[in-house]
Amino acid sequence: YTRYVPHNEAVGILKRSQVLLLLIRNTPFAKGAQPAKLFEYMCAGRPILTIGPPDGETAFFLKDTKTGSIIDFDDSSALKEQILEYYMQYKKGKLEIKPDNIERYSRKNLTIALTELFDELLESKNLIK
Repeated sequence: YTRYVPHNEAVGILKRSQVLLLLIRNTPFAKGAQPAKLFEYMCAGRPILTIGPPDGETAFFLKDTKTGSIIDFDDSSALKEQILEYYMQYKKGKLEIKPDNIERYSRKNLTIALTELFDELLESKNLIK
């Protein structure tokens, strides 16, 4: 158990971790889940092991950025295989990821995209020129 730590310390802990665990709640809305923690995990540069729907939004981000794996809620054999794979990579000193497209999801770039979307919407309603 680790008590509260400031955000900058938490990011340091993430970067020093071997594998980051991300759990998606098994609810009817799980496919649409995009936990904010996912984006911090992607930036940490460590493999993300996620338990959740393999056809959901989080799975899309993991595949798009090549930052981790997603295992379905009840697939214990796939979970075991993935943990063993990460462990073997760790033992060989090769537990790493090679992220791709990750800059697309930075706060700065997401804010720019949102601003552009708002501008388009306002222009289409003739609220700005």
